[in-house]
Amino acid sequence: VIVPRLTESYSSQQDPPDQDVPYCTLKSFPAVIEHTIQWARDKFESAFTQKPQLYNKFWSTHRSPSVALEKLEAGGNLEGVIQVSKMLTTLPLNWSQCVSIARAKFEKFFNHKARNLLHKFPLTTKLKNGSLFWQSPKRPPRPLDFDPSNQAHLDFITSCARLCADVFAIAYTEKDLTVGVLVSILSSAQVPKFVPSGKHIETDESVKKPESSAPSVSSDAIEVSQAKLKQAAAEGV
Repeated sequence: VIVPRLTESYSSQQDPPDQDVPYCTLKSFPAVIEHTIQWARDKFESAFTQKPQLYNKFWSTHRSPSVALEKLEAGGNLEGVIQVSKMLTTLPLNWSQCVSIARAKFEKFFNHKARNLLHKFPLTTKLKNGSLFWQSPKRPPRPLDFDPSNQAHLDFITSCARLCADVFAIAYTEKDLTVGVLVSILSSAQVPKFVPSGKHIETDESVKKPESSAPSVSSDAIEVSQAKLKQAAAEGV
């Protein structure tokens, strides 16, 4: 309550500082709708802004797969080569491939992610003090099985495929967006099988999000990139 000449005015008060949401919460253990919105925003930025920018920047510097391969084999340090070489083998060329990419992302985000969490932390998992790992505010995930008759599922496929097509300048028509065409494409789309990941899942709320500095690259990853660049050079990409 503000009382003239008796209490502080609004202008003399300060809002409490924003509390950063723990990195592990946003990445693996969302508890409220705001967490899921931020998670979705991060995925959008990564898939449709950051990775395309990295891809364009890489080729503006190295011009072609053969040029990049020559530099890599000479021991050069090519920033972004691991990510870019992966993208080379997954670039969509038509609308059907955009839909297939969207279907794979659905499986990764809404099925495999949840299954991997439950594989790593079964419902019976307990903390050192004997309490259950999955207790408020942590919510055990529920893997979703894709259902083309579920409007939310189909909306994700449509939106993701359209964004993918827009990024890579792939034309599509109103007919391509109809349920019949989408379901037909989805019926033959290859869906990746679930394989438990050995990656560490952070649970410590005090750990900050890693800085976007260049990650360490293994020799195996370099060899894989070389093979993909060779393939792209041979195909005249």
